[in-house]
Amino acid sequence: MSETYIYGSFKFNTDITNELNIQKEVGNIENIVFSNYEFINTPESTLVFNGLVYNKKELLDFTGLKQATVPEILLEIFRKESYKGFKRINGKFLILVQNNNELIVARDRYGQGPMFFYNDRIFTDQFWQLKNFKGFEYQPNTDALGNYLMYSYIPSPLTSTVGVNKLHGGDVLIKNSNRIKTESLYSFEEFTEERVQIDEHEALEEYDRLFKQSIKRRIGDHETVGALLSGGYDSGGNICTIPEVFKGPIKSYSIGFKDNPFSELPYARMMAEENGAQHNEYLMDGSEIEDLPFLVRNLGDPFSESGWMLNNSAMKLVHDK
Repeated sequence: MSETYIYGSFKFNTDITNELNIQKEVGNIENIVFSNYEFINTPESTLVFNGLVYNKKELLDFTGLKQATVPEILLEIFRKESYKGFKRINGKFLILVQNNNELIVARDRYGQGPMFFYNDRIFTDQFWQLKNFKGFEYQPNTDALGNYLMYSYIPSPLTSTVGVNKLHGGDVLIKNSNRIKTESLYSFEEFTEERVQIDEHEALEEYDRLFKQSIKRRIGDHETVGALLSGGYDSGGNICTIPEVFKGPIKSYSIGFKDNPFSELPYARMMAEENGAQHNEYLMDGSEIEDLPFLVRNLGDPFSESGWMLNNSAMKLVHDK
């Protein structure tokens, strides 16, 4: 797999390679270097993007563009509505816009896209990459670690390291010559503004419409669709709906445990067969513990989740197949 990274300095007109202990191919912005990020560079602004956008057609209609890359669409939205316009995006993403000695960073509403770690001098999208900056030293943040022991994760903006923050999902960071500030793009009131009274039958029809729309958006223009399949109701609903909105080949992926008498793999297999999916399975046997250093490195901050190894095994299965 290709390496994805972004390294940057809040000091504009700085050659970022002078800030790093390692050699990296330079991107198109002096103070930012990146790999496997999309970007657009104009005389006025530069926009760097990583992620997925599910409502590209609606965004094209809003901007008035006929055909455009995702960075081109996002930059046009920024021109029309500044960073507030990023609320229009349905997807998972990290966006950086450098404009008139101001750097703006935005994460998607639910924080599903790349992370963003920073202090008053530097930033990156992966916690472990901080060590690649000259002069940076990890110092444990005992208050944040106390949060981890209580809640099983460290809430943003805290991190396990003194002086390092992480940008919360749905937040935007604005850096200009005076300061760094953050604000939320979304308010709680947006969830409660529009309330409609409908009966159960209408509610079921609306749920069906929205569910199929969501599946179609995520499929986009892909020629093959993959589905994670546990054998339960949620993933079963996905695999049963896909053939209704997509006529191409479907692949399904299931993870089980070796010698498990209560395995749901047979149900997953039945669902895959019923919906014409090419099915793939992997049985966990305990050897997955060897991936622990990889997981710790990429998670960065300590984080407890019972599905760690299972999800990692599922992603390895998808990648290998």
